[in-house]
Amino acid sequence: MRTPSVSLCMIVKNEEKVLPRCLESVKGLVEEIIIVDTGSTDRTVEIAKQFGAKVYHFEWIHDFSAARNFSLQQATGDYILVLDADEYLEKNATLPEDLKLSADYYSVPIKNLMTDSVVVHMAVRLFKRSAGLTYRNKLHENLYVLEHEDLTNADATFTILHTGYLPDVVKSKNKKIRNLELVEQEVSENPSGYNLFNYGVSLMNTGQYEKALASFKKAYPLSVKYTFVRFLLLNMAQCLHYMKRYEESISIMQDAIAVHPGFTDYYYAMGIAYEELGYWKDAEEIYQTCLQLGDTRDDVSFEGAGSYQSVYRLAVLHKKQGRLEEAFDMAFQALQQKPDYRPALKFYLKTMFESGVSAEDMYQQLNLVVPLSDLSVLKTIIAVCYEIRHPLLDRYLQLFPDEVFSPEIRGVSRLYAQRYEDARDEWSKQETFSPDVLKDLMLTAFLLQDLSLFKRAEAFLNLRTKDKKFIGDLMKRQTPKQEPLTEDAADLLLHLAVQLLVLKEYDLFEWLSPYLTQMPVAFQCSMAKALDDAGHTQTALDLLLPLYGGTQPSVEVLLTLGDLCFRRHFSEDAEVLYQKAFQREATYANHERLARLYEQLGKTERLQEIKSAIARTFPLCKWVR
Repeated sequence: MRTPSVSLCMIVKNEEKVLPRCLESVKGLVEEIIIVDTGSTDRTVEIAKQFGAKVYHFEWIHDFSAARNFSLQQATGDYILVLDADEYLEKNATLPEDLKLSADYYSVPIKNLMTDSVVVHMAVRLFKRSAGLTYRNKLHENLYVLEHEDLTNADATFTILHTGYLPDVVKSKNKKIRNLELVEQEVSENPSGYNLFNYGVSLMNTGQYEKALASFKKAYPLSVKYTFVRFLLLNMAQCLHYMKRYEESISIMQDAIAVHPGFTDYYYAMGIAYEELGYWKDAEEIYQTCLQLGDTRDDVSFEGAGSYQSVYRLAVLHKKQGRLEEAFDMAFQALQQKPDYRPALKFYLKTMFESGVSAEDMYQQLNLVVPLSDLSVLKTIIAVCYEIRHPLLDRYLQLFPDEVFSPEIRGVSRLYAQRYEDARDEWSKQETFSPDVLKDLMLTAFLLQDLSLFKRAEAFLNLRTKDKKFIGDLMKRQTPKQEPLTEDAADLLLHLAVQLLVLKEYDLFEWLSPYLTQMPVAFQCSMAKALDDAGHTQTALDLLLPLYGGTQPSVEVLLTLGDLCFRRHFSEDAEVLYQKAFQREATYANHERLARLYEQLGKTERLQEIKSAIARTFPLCKWVR
């Protein structure tokens, strides 16, 4: 039996950066490449021809379906595969094996890669040319295969990866506005459920959440028979989440679960909302439910909602509750399931560092968790180390002696490897600096008392003259005049103080401490939390204790101190602090704090009392029922 031939059909414009990866991924899998260019001014056409593509030109008329259908008309293969330039086939794609089923069309899983997550949806991207399928809609073009009841279908086993949502790939906001205008026109001409749904998505992408929610509500009754309705409900909850209307978001998901039971994403979204509200116990139970349900292979789903993402969220919750060993184990499990999952990798590295593990031991332990033979994983580790200013950054950069890293990355790596002079040398190679490294420049200047470097850095900072004078006096180790600092200046001072402890520059931190204790209470609480996050809980306690011993301490001081004591297992002290805060603010979060503490202390009667109070006062809470 003859193996069916495949034509790859694409529409492109100015895609020279991503087109080679796309076309490389289909080598040996397609017999024909059809490229329809809609007005490129870069090397897109030249690159396409290098891969043997047949290139056609199409005048852009603000209609994706028209361009897409023109590309289909040029194909001669038995099957048509449709890709965008920012997509590519996953390694070891099984296209020939799938075609043995001889289905008229195939639903293909598409993984939309984002910074910290992956959204998977199914779409028809492979179909018989003889099936006569064509696209409709100016934007979010669709084949509407369900209208062709006589056609056979199957699920493809290969996967398409899509990078268009990554920050360094996302086009300017003008494109989002252009897309919004196109879909607005589509809705005015045909207010179908699908078009209203896409209109809501476009409104979400431009931050118009109230309008997006209204569009989703209009779309819902017109969409109940279509599979995308599950994602529509998820987007409604997401809009409410963005507007901090968490209770409504939870209600939407509860209703959605009643209609679509077993859809893990709904539970995961609900867990995030509970977590934001401070309902940690409920969030923990929901993430456990996600793990029991497992990942869903559906038309749209969040990859890892039933596996590594929920495991990671449990790690975060455990750490917040002072259950550090469980937190570390959960982060380890998340990385075992997905070694390049950035949030878990960040959490794992920070937790090891905060626990006092040496750089060498951290390096060796990480080698056991993630496959360093995988180049993409290694680069993810470097990106995470850079983001969290981890001392292992310098070690990992040395694995790439021939790689050209920017002076900014090298400067950060030298600084946190405590090679301050080398860091200054790297900074000197630059004329301008990105906002990412300005605090690092200031830290280097402070460590070396380098006023010229300080002057270079302050030129890029949004500081008042008084702020500059205050920070400048600190640089020169002079006593500054105590002035109320702006938020930006206070944030810079906070960074300097915390990073001095991270770098084990204890003498300099001691010198700076008197000025920190003169700052406003809110600053000192933020400082204490940052110190605790960096593994310096005792220093955080020392900073806040004088505030407790003076005039009536604020609720923020009581809770911050209480949380610190709880995590250090100073349970009796935590109880006194929590009780005082509770008497002044009986919020749900403060109820749960006491419940966790009574569990830890084994005070059964007190625990039952607080659970009864929660059940009476907070109907949203489920764990007490």
